[in-house]
Amino acid sequence: LNADHAKKYKECLNHMTHERLPGLAAKISQNPEANGMIPHIISLNSGDVEYVKGLDLNVFRGKRIAMVGDSTLFYPTKWLYPMIKKFDDEGVDDPKYENMTLSNASSLVKERAAKFRVQTVGYQTPLPIKTLDGTWIEWMGMSGPNPGNLEEKINTMLSKAEEMQPHIIVANMGMHWIHMC
Repeated sequence: LNADHAKKYKECLNHMTHERLPGLAAKISQNPEANGMIPHIISLNSGDVEYVKGLDLNVFRGKRIAMVGDSTLFYPTKWLYPMIKKFDDEGVDDPKYENMTLSNASSLVKERAAKFRVQTVGYQTPLPIKTLDGTWIEWMGMSGPNPGNLEEKINTMLSKAEEMQPHIIVANMGMHWIHMC
């Protein structure tokens, strides 16, 4: 980890501390439909208030993100494709999910998926997301039952992620780790 990466890691940690997460979860739980995507002001135990951004897809722009895991990351990766990919007539910051209700955002993602001919349901492996600005998001995992060669499949998945040299790794292998016991 070089100094630049360490600084960015610390900045990232500051966005979601042990004080912010309960406040954010409480705000969203009050009305998930209205509060699921938008920015919030969170009151901390210290008496301070913090601004928490809504769903701003620009945080993904220019990053290599490896989605490493089992089927718990399979479907979120499928949904990211129509959210991240751009149409020729869209601006840099479009669409603005952070200004939408959960239903409106979900409807828009489904509409975009149809235009991009991407299945957000079903067993088709999520497509790698690669854009002109250097964004690369890819699911490197396994889904469904994997009784044989599990260790080999996990090693292959981790090797693919290492070759990608990701800025961010999102990992969740809970169900498959249990199968190895």
